[in-house]
Amino acid sequence: GGTTIIQPGPGNSKDVWTTSVYSYAPEGGGPGGGLDNEELIAGGFVDRYYALVEFNLTNSPPIAGSCYLELYCSGHNGATPTTMILDRIGVAWDWNRTDRLWWANRPAAIQWLADPIPAPVAESWYRIDITNLYNDWKSGTVPNYGVQLRPVDINNKFNVFHSSEYAADP
Repeated sequence: GGTTIIQPGPGNSKDVWTTSVYSYAPEGGGPGGGLDNEELIAGGFVDRYYALVEFNLTNSPPIAGSCYLELYCSGHNGATPTTMILDRIGVAWDWNRTDRLWWANRPAAIQWLADPIPAPVAESWYRIDITNLYNDWKSGTVPNYGVQLRPVDINNKFNVFHSSEYAADP
């Protein structure tokens, strides 16, 4: 097959970040609960921030010679970047399109790549090779529930990406 680039957009994906401690809800609650906003965050202080992305592949090619997830890294929240683990989300998930995914409701995920993926560079595109995962999704070998970006280190380390809600360039 040819090259397939999956770049989440508002109409063909869902994406959100969640965190293990602070709820980010005006009324409190938790523990944890990130936001469905213009960012996807992976990292943490002593807590953990995970970014989740799922793609609708209904009209995509049945097989790809190469396939990449490309995200724009807007920065690191004044912290140090961190390497990440790419997980395959193992179960259907949603947050009913409310403003957050509570930590307790995050879906189960399975580590997909054996080695961590490099930390992204601020203000640049970040490319993750998901060719094998894409082909497994399309063949039905594993169900497509998306991916999770999980930080390797959380000691004041953050990666911030634009989400599909990023209004300046969805």
